[in-house]
Amino acid sequence: ILFEYEPKDDSFKRVYKKSKTLQAIQYMHNWSDEEIRYHLDLRAGFLARLRNQYSTDPEVLMRMITDVRRLA
Repeated sequence: ILFEYEPKDDSFKRVYKKSKTLQAIQYMHNWSDEEIRYHLDLRAGFLARLRNQYSTDPEVLMRMITDVRRLA
């Protein structure tokens, strides 16, 4: 189990210290803990922007993907 649902505030609480999958990704890229956190935050931010994006225009989506790839 990685997360537990918290119904009080409709959120999820992290209940793990390290994910084996994230450790493998971190190892493959030779990333520090700070670097893996940066990349996770980058992707979380992208998904949040995508969720709030009201346009269904493929060009807008491609521009968003290009922008996030430049930062990675």
